[in-house]
Amino acid sequence: EIVCGDVKKSFKENYFTYTFKDGEKTEISFKVRAYSGSGDSAVYSDWAEKHYAAPTEDDSSSAAESTESKTSEENKTLKMPSNLKPVYDAESETVTFTWDKVDGAEGYEYKAGDQTKKLDKAQIKFNPVKPGDSFSFAIRAYAGSGDSAVYSEWNAVHYEQS
Repeated sequence: EIVCGDVKKSFKENYFTYTFKDGEKTEISFKVRAYSGSGDSAVYSDWAEKHYAAPTEDDSSSAAESTESKTSEENKTLKMPSNLKPVYDAESETVTFTWDKVDGAEGYEYKAGDQTKKLDKAQIKFNPVKPGDSFSFAIRAYAGSGDSAVYSEWNAVHYEQS
């Protein structure tokens, strides 16, 4: 999902192309976020805001490229937690979500139902979970805190116990 000025657009591709027209302003600000699901059950990542200045005739294309490279090097990135698996234990009515550890992560943040909490390990248990129960679960890695915190993209699933 992308927002640019008063335009909001959802799309499935992982890219968006904007072409400056002759005589149009040469700067653009936009924000983008990932999402999974739809309606009330949709899970959204945080917004990532970007500002881009199109090269002018005085700028060389290498100057624009070097600015982009510098930005990438300054921002630490974390991979999204992968291999997300729910395992249900009927005897204890517990579902345990596990995922692969993320290199460089200090911990994980999860969303389940209306809860958002941080964890320091790559698993979490929920109980009681009974047949017919369902909820959305999303996990992301983080490093740092406050304004310097870095987050991965969300890995989200909809869990339904049959």
